[in-house]
Amino acid sequence: MSLIVQHAPLAFDVSAKAVICTSDQVLLLRRPNGRWDLPGGEVRRDEQVVEGLLREVREETGLSLGPLYRLPAIRRQRSNGRRCIVVFFQSLLMDAPAISLSSEHQAFAYFGFDDVAHLRLRAHHKRAVKDAVWSLYPPAHQLMWAHSQMTAA
Repeated sequence: MSLIVQHAPLAFDVSAKAVICTSDQVLLLRRPNGRWDLPGGEVRRDEQVVEGLLREVREETGLSLGPLYRLPAIRRQRSNGRRCIVVFFQSLLMDAPAISLSSEHQAFAYFGFDDVAHLRLRAHHKRAVKDAVWSLYPPAHQLMWAHSQMTAA
C-alpha cells in the first residue's frame, strides 16, 4: 500500500540570486525592460536553494559557479502580491569567462562596484552587491577588530 502525500502550496516563493564578482567588478544581466539584474531566479519546489541557483545561473549565463559564500536573505512582496524570500550568494571568478545569454536577458556587462549604485537595479540587489564587496574587502575597522582578536590569544 502506497501513501500519497499532497503538499499545500507554499505561502511564499523562493528566489536565489548570485553576486558574481571578479577582483573588482560584478556581473549583471540586462532585462528587456532595461533594468539590470543579478543572475539567478526562481527555485523550483523540488530543488534545494543552491541547486536552483546553480541551475538558473547556468541557464541564464552558461557559467558553472565555484564555491559560494552565503549573503543575507531578504523578504519582499512581488508586484503580483506573492511574498518571496530572496537568498543571495556570492561567487568569485578568477577571470571573466565567456557568457552565453538565455533569451530572458538582452545583454550582460561587468560593472565596477561603485558604478552599481547608479544603475537601474533593484535596491535589494544593490544591497547584496554591497554585502559581497564588504565580504571581499572589509572596512578598515573590521580588519582592525579581526587583527586584535588574532593577536589577543
